[in-house]
Amino acid sequence: MDGVVNAGNAMLETDLYETDETAWLEETSRLIREGRLQELDYPHLQEYLLDMAKRDRREVRSRLIQLIAHILKWQHQLDSRSSSWKRSVFDQPSS
Repeated sequence: MDGVVNAGNAMLETDLYETDETAWLEETSRLIREGRLQELDYPHLQEYLLDMAKRDRREVRSRLIQLIAHILKWQHQLDSRSSSWKRSVFDQPSS
């Protein structure tokens, strides 16, 4: 009977992933917290984690490009220094 219940839960999780990603994340978190790992929607969890890693890499790359551009402008365009460049260079968030 557990196999049937688990198969049903996996289908429910798959449907939830497609219709409400936030609810799917909350349900996935709850299943992990409760140690119900056999009920996780592993294919979508893998997809979600890979997408998240790609998004994080793109964000870091974008921030680095902007930071380097502002550092170069700060160093080479002394007459055009702006407060936004200064904030970008000196006030980088730590997260």
